[in-house]
Amino acid sequence: ALPADVLAYGALLLVGGVAMASGVVFAGGVGWLLLGALRRAGVVRDQVSPPPSGRLMPVLLGAAAVLAVLFGVYLRGVLRGPATICVEGAVTAPFSYPQEHGDIAEITAQVAQGGNEGGVMTRYTGVPVREVLNRADPTTDDGWLLVRASDGYTFFIDLKEVRDNPALLLAQVGSGQEAGYDLVGAANRKAWVRGVSELVVIARATLEIEGRLAQPGIYDPNDWQFEMDSTTVDVGAGPQKLQGTPLGRILVSMSPLDGATEVVARTPDGEVTLPLTEVLADDDVRIFTAFGEEGEGSSFAVARMNGTVLASYVTSLEVR
Repeated sequence: ALPADVLAYGALLLVGGVAMASGVVFAGGVGWLLLGALRRAGVVRDQVSPPPSGRLMPVLLGAAAVLAVLFGVYLRGVLRGPATICVEGAVTAPFSYPQEHGDIAEITAQVAQGGNEGGVMTRYTGVPVREVLNRADPTTDDGWLLVRASDGYTFFIDLKEVRDNPALLLAQVGSGQEAGYDLVGAANRKAWVRGVSELVVIARATLEIEGRLAQPGIYDPNDWQFEMDSTTVDVGAGPQKLQGTPLGRILVSMSPLDGATEVVARTPDGEVTLPLTEVLADDDVRIFTAFGEEGEGSSFAVARMNGTVLASYVTSLEVR
């Protein structure tokens, strides 16, 4: 969950500094002045406190040191990820990297940190993702590459970007038994993934949106990837971190006609109806893409950012 952008660390330090300064002023300075006023008014009197035990401070310092070491070991393990990446899905020759095809040559590329144009330029060394994928021989040219992390986070990259972006790299972190891999260089910063555990090729999935719209069309998650945010949603296969796009923004781009009042989500179990005004006004109502496992097809769900599922396995949407 730690940010990849170095500027974000500066923001964290700034917020932490302001919090510390406010603590000094309000909890320290103001409290000290108030206590002085109470002393002068005779409301409180100073009392002699018993001296602290000479053994207490070493125990506290020792406990703090142990906790710091344990947290550092845990954080290092979480950020490192597994030493093996499974390359699978809609491919002819799935394999485990780097146990297989470890001969792919590394290159060095200079890219904007986190994929942000105009951001801090950083040099990364790693193996090109397109070369890794070529060794697996994908069975489709029109699909996505799912990048899964060891903590369950998942994001997708269009296969066209994989082919056309030479700076899309698997950068090794650590060495030997401590090795892990981060994916860097993607156009979307959300696709910069720490601790990569799987690269899965899947077919592209789209959703038809029709009805009282000036420009009805198809929802393609790839066109809206920069609008997505992730949250944990259970659409029937257990809790997963899924990416969702505000449904209202999608409908606004298709220009609802006067007189339209509701949005109908069709599912295999029937229809779910939502008020159009609520959908347009609430960005928490989103279309989530549930990515299929091992190359299986993906599905769509309408849910809120708090995880409340409104409609699972949506096959189409209609504005009425």
